[in-house]
Amino acid sequence: VGNFDRSFRQVFGGDIRTAFQQAVHDATVITYDLGLNNVGMYMTDRLLEIVDGKTGVYANDSVSLIYDQLDKETAEECAKLKDTVSAALRQLAKDDAASLEQYIDLFVYSYASFVLYFDKTIDIIYKENSDVQLVVFGICNYLKNFVFTLETALGELTLDFGSLMQTVYDMMNRHIVAGNSHANQYKYVDMSAGCETM
Repeated sequence: VGNFDRSFRQVFGGDIRTAFQQAVHDATVITYDLGLNNVGMYMTDRLLEIVDGKTGVYANDSVSLIYDQLDKETAEECAKLKDTVSAALRQLAKDDAASLEQYIDLFVYSYASFVLYFDKTIDIIYKENSDVQLVVFGICNYLKNFVFTLETALGELTLDFGSLMQTVYDMMNRHIVAGNSHANQYKYVDMSAGCETM
């Protein structure tokens, strides 16, 4: 488990970790519902740093996790995502695309850190309880209406952050459905209809 295990201990402490393991071990059914904190902590920290000049508390740790633990398949998916986001930002900024380059890693790292943490968590659940009935809820785009204005050398640019994040959330849901090694063991619940009511 490596870095994930150390981070888990630092954030939750040994007692809570032990209680979590016991609860998983004893459970008959587990529901797994991911929120914005699960998929966007690095993204949030980097936004604070870029927009407000503040350094987020998890940014450095997330970068370390990503570079240390990405497997080949996830790295390839991240490269494709980077190309997609880069193309979208170039279309938006046209002659001033370089001013938006710093935002590309927000999307790439959000996906990569999600894959790392999701896969490790699912591994732990089945390690502790191989017979559990696990239900995993899909991820909504909690940022779908998030639009903000950036100051660039060519003036103001409006960045539809929520629309770009939809690409990331789609990739995350595809990973839950088919990318995880235990995908054929748990039940996936599509939450896309619920997202429309948010």
